[in-house]
Formats: sequence, C-alpha cells, structure tokens
Amino acid sequence: MGTDTKVAYEDRRVSIPLSQGVVVFRDAQGTVWTNVPHLCAHHSSTGFEFGYAGSGPADLALNVLEAVLRDRHHEGPRMQCYHGTCYQFVWNMHQVFKRLYIATIDQTLGGVVPRDVIELYITTFREKYPEQFEEA
Repeated sequence: MGTDTKVAYEDRRVSIPLSQGVVVFRDAQGTVWTNVPHLCAHHSSTGFEFGYAGSGPADLALNVLEAVLRDRHHEGPRMQCYHGTCYQFVWNMHQVFKRLYIATIDQTLGGVVPRDVIELYITTFREKYPEQFEEA
C-alpha cells in the first residue's frame, strides 16, 4: 500500500488541526474521537484507543508520530505494517511514546498532547538513539 492509503476503519475525526497537538476523547457511547488521521495500522483490529498500554493505544501512537513526520516532509526508510506503511523511525519510537503519552491519558476525560511535546519527544529520541534515525 502507498503512503497515503487509509485503513479500513471508520475515522471518528474532530476538526482541530494536528499542528495544535493530539486531541482524544470518548463520546457518551464510548466511541473514541481524535484529530489523528488513521494512516496505518499494525496492532489493533478495532481502531484507536487510549488510557492503557494496549494495541489500540499503540496504533494511535504509531499514527501520531507518522502524521507529524509526514507534516515535516521527513524522508527515510519505510516499513510494511499490517495495513499501510510507516517510517522505520516511527516504528522504532512509537511504543515508548505510547507508554509516556497515550497510555496516561484519562480514559473518561480524554486529553491533549501538545504538538511541542510531540516535537520534543521526536527530537529527544533522535538525539538519544541516532542509529535508529536513518535518512533515505
């Protein structure tokens, strides 16, 4: 699949630009809503989640980082996911991002991860693990 392929999940999207950070919450029926595009999927067969360290939060983390690097016009090796592809660098850092930022969002209230926090995480990860950041 190409880099612009959407996965087969119904996106529950809010119209807040990702440049303002990640917004995630549940409606009264428990459905997850976010401003993160569903660009690829690898861990979850049911879509995005947050508030714990499972497969849905892993896919949310994967897509947050993928979207930000695409916004930056990043160029680097890509890897095949179950649906779509992601940057290898995103794959290398998404599980830690999930544990630090996605799993800690309150399941009832939802939350926001500011864009500057995401950018700082990427920069810090790149500096700490330069061997995992490869330019094409």
